[in-house]
Amino acid sequence: MMRSVVGDRKAAREEVRAHAEGLRWIAADQGLAEIQLRYDGALIVHDDAPGYHQVNRLALGAAQIVGAYLHVITDDVPGARADSPAL
Repeated sequence: MMRSVVGDRKAAREEVRAHAEGLRWIAADQGLAEIQLRYDGALIVHDDAPGYHQVNRLALGAAQIVGAYLHVITDDVPGARADSPAL
């Protein structure tokens, strides 16, 4: 299993967009909604579940699909939704 850490190469926005279908599938499988792509390639998701278990699973699966670290945040943090279109 691939292990990704913040120090790994971060995926560019274009790389993330190229894998949009697979990323949407993983997000839906984890029960995450409203997946968005931020200007810097980060994914923004809505999660009603307590904790970050689903978000962490999405981050791991996304890194495996894209082949680089993807920063995944929830939409309840300040500035998360600024000019972030749906993926």
